[in-house]
Amino acid sequence: MTLLEVQHLTKNFGGLTANDDISFQMEKGELVGLIGPNGAGKTTLFNCISGLHPVTSGRIVFDGEDITPLKAHEVARRGLARTFQVYVAAGDLTVEENVMVGCFMKTASRSRARAHADQILRELNIRDLSDYMVSELPVAAQKRVTMATAIGSDPKLLLLDEVAAGLNPNEVEAIMASIRHVHDEMGITV
Repeated sequence: MTLLEVQHLTKNFGGLTANDDISFQMEKGELVGLIGPNGAGKTTLFNCISGLHPVTSGRIVFDGEDITPLKAHEVARRGLARTFQVYVAAGDLTVEENVMVGCFMKTASRSRARAHADQILRELNIRDLSDYMVSELPVAAQKRVTMATAIGSDPKLLLLDEVAAGLNPNEVEAIMASIRHVHDEMGITV
């Protein structure tokens, strides 16, 4: 079953074309990587798919619905979550509280959000970091927290933008293990 279909997507910024006639589809349950050099338009594509940037032309269909005109929060509520190249922690919040922010997409209950955040932190083997401020953590741990925050919204599809950038080989191996766990054990299309 097709979960995401991008049809002839073009994104222009004035005279600059960042994405030009891009088409692809992802099936539910797939684990797909998008590669390309710096400046190739990968982040712009993610920004368009997730509703942060309006597309110049083309269409984005997610889970059978045309989401092209939707804003980012509307896309997120439909089950499409994403991370960012640079993660900026939410104010003076702990790791657990940051993950709870994602959980609030699906519940208004603080206790349910905390319980769900705790479950996600355990799933990703970072429960021991719960009480730390995200800004106090090394980059590799911050990247795992941003994944956990996105997962808090219970996505059907998780877009990870440059999740391994700036990490050493051991950290890359650990983040890849987390991604495989999210895909294989948590059942999220990545």
